[in-house]
Amino acid sequence: MHRTFRAEGIICDVRETTVDAPPARVFELIGNVGGKNGWFYANFLWSARGWIDRLLGGVGMKRSRPRASGIEAGDVIDFWQVERADTASAVLLRAEMKLPGEVWLQFDLTTQHHDRTLLRCCAWFQPRGLAGEIYWCGLYPVHAIICSGMLKAIKNHAEQSS
Repeated sequence: MHRTFRAEGIICDVRETTVDAPPARVFELIGNVGGKNGWFYANFLWSARGWIDRLLGGVGMKRSRPRASGIEAGDVIDFWQVERADTASAVLLRAEMKLPGEVWLQFDLTTQHHDRTLLRCCAWFQPRGLAGEIYWCGLYPVHAIICSGMLKAIKNHAEQSS
């Protein structure tokens, strides 16, 4: 399922899938994202965005991960700050990239019957002016490919290891 909406000036792109694995397993995978582990899908595009960020004076992908696995509020992973990490239910990352607006990436996990998980990925973008609107429209096709691929890869990894 996929939908995009705007509320109070913030654009939200929501994608979701059902995973045949318990939320704890899905959360474990999400908690290992970034750094040397990569981002599940299209790592070259994540690296390219980090490189562009460095060119613009941002942090890029140089910060890696604070530990090999696991995720906690306050952690810094590549160009993301972990704002929330609720075991087996939610992760909220805030982008620290140079861009014309604010970005958050949110993963919500909901327990379904028979040890299944509803995995929802929300990309929140609060554009700053016309440049922000152009940025969102211009990068939306790439964003759609990356987020869809990332959800599918998380689903596949979780189901293979359950």
